Amino acid sequence: MKEYSFLSGFMPGLSAEWRFFMKIQKAVKDETIKVAAGEAIGVAVMLLVWLIIHLLAPAVPFDYKVVLAAVLGGIVAVGNFLLLGLSVQRLAAIEDSDAGKRYFKSTYRKRMLLQILWGVLAFALPCFNGIAGVIPLLFPTFIIRTAGVKDAVSGMLKKEKTGEASDGGKPKKDIADEAAGGTPGVISGGSEE
Repeated sequence: MKEYSFLSGFMPGLSAEWRFFMKIQKAVKDETIKVAAGEAIGVAVMLLVWLIIHLLAPAVPFDYKVVLAAVLGGIVAVGNFLLLGLSVQRLAAIEDSDAGKRYFKSTYRKRMLLQILWGVLAFALPCFNGIAGVIPLLFPTFIIRTAGVKDAVSGMLKKEKTGEASDGGKPKKDIADEAAGGTPGVISGGSEE
């Protein structure tokens, strides 16, 4: 008989794999900490901007509802990112690619439903400001993209300093073919016989 717990919907077979998920990989921990720090900064900046708008236009409320919704929205966003990391960690252990795709689609739907549920609660319950509760859900995407751009730029600068080729040693024709969506070494647009 299978045992179920609160997280079993996000992680099927939780009782059998609990030890696996309790061992959060270092990469998942590190990225979640980065996202949590960025989320905290994002929520603080959002609340500061909200306060400034409130001072300029008193019709815009700034009360406990705004702060509570923003903080809980940030927690939901970080929790969603952690569940994503755990899903990817689990996905790496699945050998069958079709089963892996089904698993990842399933966890994706559940994570989106969790965010939708939070959004509905943030707008429906009178103790929250709905907009302040939903805005923090957007911050992780910005944080990840900003970190990606930063890493790409620092990688290019590092390659320039060391004098490495940025093309990985591939012939220019192959790089152009890959950029155009073709296969390296195969002429696009013609039929192969």
